[in-house]
Amino acid sequence: MRKIVKLKYLVIAFYLFLISCKSPTENTFEGKNHITASYRYNEIEKYAKSLDGSLKLKSISSSNINYDGTSSSWSYKYSKISDSAFISEYYYFSSFYESIKEDSIITRNTTVGDAFISQSWFDSNDALKIAEENGGKLFRTSNSNCYISASLGEAVVPNSYPFWEIRYSIDTNKNNYVVFNVNAVTGSVKKFPE
Repeated sequence: MRKIVKLKYLVIAFYLFLISCKSPTENTFEGKNHITASYRYNEIEKYAKSLDGSLKLKSISSSNINYDGTSSSWSYKYSKISDSAFISEYYYFSSFYESIKEDSIITRNTTVGDAFISQSWFDSNDALKIAEENGGKLFRTSNSNCYISASLGEAVVPNSYPFWEIRYSIDTNKNNYVVFNVNAVTGSVKKFPE
């Protein structure tokens, strides 16, 4: 009888544990199936390299994210330098909760060169946490119709680092915004305008 009671309590405790745990990809603010930028990144990286081993990650972005750093989809831009130093080929991919897809291949002329994401970076949820703590939450809660966009990239300069650009904007007033450039390695942040 004691074994049955103990087993019953273990089953109840396990069930309560499962209920209390939330999926790391589930958006706790607006519903299910929202993901961070890295959720399908490994699949996209593998797929891009299967198309061309010389492709490198150039940027990741989403135009409408939640303040927990998740979105319904993310766009990934890969690039490679062609035979000419002034022409690059760009490959575009999208990630969703249940799938990835190749969007298109475009060739463009470039005059400043390509910048690639050179090192490991932290995810969009960490970047949004930093932005929220440094004034993003105040801006968001003080303005109705606020939306947030995010992009990860790297500058075309020596000794650069990957950084997240987190932009809080007002739908009805494009001049009312705040931008946070978050170093995606160290977490240091710069706010614009000051």
